[in-house]
Amino acid sequence: MSRYRKCAVRGCQDSVSVRHRFPNPTKFMYVFVQWVDCIDFTLEDNYGNNRFRKDAVPSLNLPDQQISNATDEMLGKPSTSASYQQLGEVCSVTTSQPGNLDVTTLEPIEEHYSEASSSRIESGLLHKLHVTRETHLSPKAKKLYKIASHLCRANRRLRCTRRLIRSTRSTREVLNEALQHLDSTVATFIKSQITLAGSKSQGRRYSLEEIDGTYTS
Repeated sequence: MSRYRKCAVRGCQDSVSVRHRFPNPTKFMYVFVQWVDCIDFTLEDNYGNNRFRKDAVPSLNLPDQQISNATDEMLGKPSTSASYQQLGEVCSVTTSQPGNLDVTTLEPIEEHYSEASSSRIESGLLHKLHVTRETHLSPKAKKLYKIASHLCRANRRLRCTRRLIRSTRSTREVLNEALQHLDSTVATFIKSQITLAGSKSQGRRYSLEEIDGTYTS
């Protein structure tokens, strides 16, 4: 069994997520520097094992006079990942009526995931949350991430089905227009052959209208 270390933030009991640790600078130096710059921590706030100092407080968007007052409150409460809220905003799929293939999607899905494969969809969601792996998410965020990935894949399957139905309908319209100029017997025969093209010769069945029309003509 894999061993988990305690979270670097005092008061946090999460032993699964590593969101409170710096990215390993020896492996992900670019992510490490970018992460430090985004939250406005300094290198002095980090000590051994890539953890926060107990008195480390990000100064991003915090006035100088309020930093000292906010220190105790921030250290006393476990920090939660921002991915929880963002995951709920990434993917949303709704249908107008049951059985209706028309799908209404939000703008991020329309722009980024309409033609993507399932692997690209998942990587796109993680990129949207500014993380590289699913293991970097909090437990609640992981559940929402799986739901969002499932909805995106379902949306893509519905789009493929809708395109297939549209192409089939257009093919039938073209066929009907072409058969309008032929004799009714020939048109009926061609339609029956196309309909039964995928079945074996012993299993082909013709309707009474087709048989009656063939013999009477």
